[in-house]
Amino acid sequence: MRDARPDFTLAVEALLTHAVGALPEFSHVRATSLLVVAGAALGRSRASIRGFGALAPRVLLDGRVRRYEITLRPLFFLNANAFGRLATLFHELFHVGQAQGELDPARGHGTGRAPFELEVETLAARYAKMAPPSVLSPLGHHGEVLCRQWRVRPQGTEKARVFTEKHVFVGPVPMRTPVGQRSVWW
Repeated sequence: MRDARPDFTLAVEALLTHAVGALPEFSHVRATSLLVVAGAALGRSRASIRGFGALAPRVLLDGRVRRYEITLRPLFFLNANAFGRLATLFHELFHVGQAQGELDPARGHGTGRAPFELEVETLAARYAKMAPPSVLSPLGHHGEVLCRQWRVRPQGTEKARVFTEKHVFVGPVPMRTPVGQRSVWW
């Protein structure tokens, strides 16, 4: 019997693929190199990104080498609104560097958060006006979703190791979106 809960990993990867193709600011990002997973809490972080560069472990899922991992943390899923989730995803994409598997040091948090966040939110607002509703609507879901998660998370010291489907699983994650904030653009 098929699980009725939506696959949020696939929905986010479809959104990121569309955004990368639609926004010139992300034209250097290869959507197929992005890996989306749900992960544990990390302070007040809603999400994080890390690169799998030359000295990192190799991640090969669905026949594709993944160079970046976007980890969606509990605050992304719990009591967030659809537009805030979109801005969070764009925030993480904004860190992607020109070299595959590397993060852009000029787009790090050390450059000051206010201008960085303003640019990301402006991009998210522009995208929300152009994106198809079918791509945006999963961000406003309320209820349990399925999301890819690590069984064994790659560590930076395991550069010779290859991580594949046997190292991940798809499991349930609660997603709470306040009533009236389930649309990306309200």
